[in-house]
This record gives sequence, C-alpha cells and structure tokens, in this order.
Amino acid sequence: MAKILRMPSERDLPPGARRTFVDELWDYYRQAGRPTLQEIADAISADYDAFTASKETIRRTMLGKTVPINGDVADAIFEVFCKRSKTDPDEDRWPQSIDDVEPRRSWWRHLWSLALEEEPPMPVDPGSTSGFGSGGGWGVPTTRPSATAEEPPF
Repeated sequence: MAKILRMPSERDLPPGARRTFVDELWDYYRQAGRPTLQEIADAISADYDAFTASKETIRRTMLGKTVPINGDVADAIFEVFCKRSKTDPDEDRWPQSIDDVEPRRSWWRHLWSLALEEEPPMPVDPGSTSGFGSGGGWGVPTTRPSATAEEPPF
C-alpha cells in the first residue's frame, strides 16, 4: 500500500516562493484525485518521449525539497494533474478577475521560476519548537552552549 503524501507544514516549508509553488502544485494534485507517485511517473513516461521523472523527483518536488531545474519536468507534473482533473492548462487562472487574463500554464511557469531562484530552506534543529529557530531566522539552532553544563565537554 502506498504511503499517503501530505502537504508540508510551514515548519517544514516556510512561507516564500517555494511554498507558493508547492501550494499551487498541491491544489492541482488534489483536483487530480491524489494520484500515487507511480501513477504520476507512469503518466509522464507515457506522454513525454524526451525525458522521465522519477517517483523520488516527484515526491521531493511535492514536499518542496527540490524544484526541478528543467522546466519541462515541472510542466509535465503540472500537465499530468491538469489532464487527470480535466482542467485546461491554458484557461484563465483567475476567472473572477476583470483586470487581466493569465493562463494557468503561464502562472505555473511564473511560480516555478520564482521558486527556482529562491534558496532552499535550511534544515531546522530537531529540538526546535518553531520553524524559525530561536528568533534569528529560518534554520537558526535553538540550543545554545551553556557554561554550566552538567556533563564535562569530553
């Protein structure tokens, strides 16, 4: 039985361009009926002759641990979800907006590009109670050496 893939928490993936990209990806994933990683990889293999995407690449993308360097891979994941959910990737992403028309595909590529440019978040200290460490920013350790440690340092 396949493990259930879950949207990363803000502790695991802090706000920013990468999180916005992953949020959008998860919207399409849910609309597509939450296919398994194998189903996504198989659909990409069937639809694209020039490349494939491994289950691990898809999983890491879904969790925000990586952003595909190749835009074609990011687009393939997006298009598989659109196809499964019967969503036209070229229809307006914001149909309620009266200002501009922006196709879903264009918005997706924009989010991918921003996420690709953003530095990945640093791992959080396992003892941290917050994704933002001790107040010094993402990934700052929360534990500080104590001068009155009970155990000697050797």
